[in-house]
Amino acid sequence: MRKIKFMALLLTAALTLSCVAPTAVYAEEGTEGSAETTETATSVPYTLRTEQMPGQDEYDNNKVRVWLELDPTRAESISSYQISLQLQNEKGSAVPGRGMTLKFDEALEKAKIKESVFDPETQIMKIYVAAAENLVQFGKDENGNVSNKLPIGTVSVDKAKGGNNPFKIVLSDNDGDLITVDTGMNAVEVAEEFGADFEIPVDGAVYGQPVNFPLGIKVEGKGTVKAYIVEEEGENPVDGKIYEGSTVRLSAIPAQGYRLKSLVLIDQRNKENKIELDGNFKFEMESVIGVRATFEEINEKYTVRVGENASILGTAEKSKEFNGRVAATVLAKAPEGQKFSCWKIGEDIVSYKETYTFVVTSDVELTAEFVALDAEKTEKPSVVLNGGTSAPWSGKYRLSYSCAYSLPKGYQLVKRGIILTNQPSATEDLDNFVLGGTINGVKVATCAVAGTNAQFISNINNVAKGQVRIARAFLTYTDKDGNTETIYSSNCSSVEAK
Repeated sequence: MRKIKFMALLLTAALTLSCVAPTAVYAEEGTEGSAETTETATSVPYTLRTEQMPGQDEYDNNKVRVWLELDPTRAESISSYQISLQLQNEKGSAVPGRGMTLKFDEALEKAKIKESVFDPETQIMKIYVAAAENLVQFGKDENGNVSNKLPIGTVSVDKAKGGNNPFKIVLSDNDGDLITVDTGMNAVEVAEEFGADFEIPVDGAVYGQPVNFPLGIKVEGKGTVKAYIVEEEGENPVDGKIYEGSTVRLSAIPAQGYRLKSLVLIDQRNKENKIELDGNFKFEMESVIGVRATFEEINEKYTVRVGENASILGTAEKSKEFNGRVAATVLAKAPEGQKFSCWKIGEDIVSYKETYTFVVTSDVELTAEFVALDAEKTEKPSVVLNGGTSAPWSGKYRLSYSCAYSLPKGYQLVKRGIILTNQPSATEDLDNFVLGGTINGVKVATCAVAGTNAQFISNINNVAKGQVRIARAFLTYTDKDGNTETIYSSNCSSVEAK
């Protein structure tokens, strides 16, 4: 069937074919030997050759030039040919689903017919070329040896997901699928001339080996950015270059008084290609990437207030105004006959230490609680939601919710974060506004696990103007006995994107 199609293409091309005299070729001179004659095996007439494109980007490893190298002792003029290439992995197996395209060699511009058909299931590409003149390139290589080439072109192979990209280009079945036609319109099927078991040699070179890409980070403003490689067993800090296809997560940490304004990925090989990250700040490493992180100073001011037997460091007043995202310290002094118990925001405990330092992210009022000197002091886990803010982000808005939690000594943090909904009824139905609850539209945003007494901020990006999101903080921990529990803040925070 292949031969029938090929010959039909030739008949179409024959309308433009004329008698062309065979072209002279370079051939090795024979040497006169003794009178004795010996039988020798038929020399191999063709070899499939491949090479990575000269001058190709060191990271762009999926383009390979392909041609047939002719035996220099054979003087052949070929005007047309049919050949089938197959895409295989490095182990010699065809993996269905991967793509391959062909850009014909510039030397084939004089061909009247050029056609390539790729089957993604068999990974076979059938190639048909027909011309009215000889297509063989006769010459010598860099060492001065005769080199006769039948050009094919450059194949581009789709990169495999995850960066596992090794491949090689071979002949389909390698059993003489090649058919050539000389300038005298004489067709030769290699299997017919050299036997059904004849095989055309291939160089077998493997391309697409894993690539390591560098990652550069530039910070504007005050803050730091750290990069981690995400793997099944966890995350590891980036140390040097990153394998193609790896998942990378960025962690942006503003300095006091600053917040993250934007986090942009720039393809250093094509700087027009820019992506502004959002969500969990994860991306696939597919090129040489530069990260541009912009932190902006916060102009908002918030008020910290304390109750009786408490003070704010730096003032004798019971309240003080702070710039956003700066540290504030409150101090408790037990009245006579009592001892300090804890700091609370509303009904939620935020610290069991008399001196409590935290980052100001909203207006907040803290109450110091005390107990009798002989009272037993019992610590318990707690989580509190301090409030939320809205700021422009990538043409939309970013909602930030400030939370704090506390764990007694010997307890282990499992996860922390917020649950979100756009349903106003959530504030009146806290029993169901929980993980796995019945409130509609609940989504979960978790933060990286770190520390035992800390604050955390959950950011929700790309929220449309006017949209409202209601959040509630949660904390999952393991106690001293190995029991895992989840608790929630006693309040919610509703923030509008504006």
